[in-house]
Amino acid sequence: MESTRYRTAKYPSLDSSLRGLGTAVNGLFKESLTGTSNLLGRMGDVLDAARAMGPKTRQSTQKVPCCPPEWECPPQCLLEITRRAQPGEVILVPFRIHNGSSVPKHYAVGVRPMVGPDQTPAPSQPTLDKTSVNINPLQSVLLEMRIDLSSGYRMGSQYEATIVVREKDINQNICFRLILQAEPVPVATPYDEKDLKCHFVGWQQYFYCCEPDSKGRQDIPPPPPIDPTGQVDVPPGIAVPRG
Repeated sequence: MESTRYRTAKYPSLDSSLRGLGTAVNGLFKESLTGTSNLLGRMGDVLDAARAMGPKTRQSTQKVPCCPPEWECPPQCLLEITRRAQPGEVILVPFRIHNGSSVPKHYAVGVRPMVGPDQTPAPSQPTLDKTSVNINPLQSVLLEMRIDLSSGYRMGSQYEATIVVREKDINQNICFRLILQAEPVPVATPYDEKDLKCHFVGWQQYFYCCEPDSKGRQDIPPPPPIDPTGQVDVPPGIAVPRG
């Protein structure tokens, strides 16, 4: 009984509505016993009291925390890796697993099949260089995933795979995406030799340092030949450092 008084005390509008409805129902009950002609009027009072308390009840219950708390789930991917490559390559994808706890950890590591957008398996499947790792507190271990793209891959295709890290009962994922697209090829343009002047740097490297010559062509001495005994035949005019 005390708990009922507590609930109605928190919501006075609800309390008064309930009292009004109770009074109307009590009057209806008395009229039904006496059989008077005011029975329909009493029924109308009950309906009016019910209508009056309806909106107030809904308004008051909105303030009561009746929903369960929302769960904050960890992200689906611990790490997202995207690699761009061309058909014909053999690629290595390095990544690290870090132990952020204060105790040593053992993790099993595996990779699920790599598939295309329509879930078709890739022409070749990735492999890992390790299937389990032991990691000390606050340390990390390097792993590599290898994919051979030498056969069956086409430019413009995309594939996805999931690397699974498992301590005991729960799989945690590293999400990998492979994009096959043409990459710009680096281009080197050598100087014209007649526009260079060269200086002998050292007999240890047999190396000439060249720089552009704005005065015109300079004769470039040939590299010093090496005989079978290991002696260097130095051209005239070039001093050899003495060790």
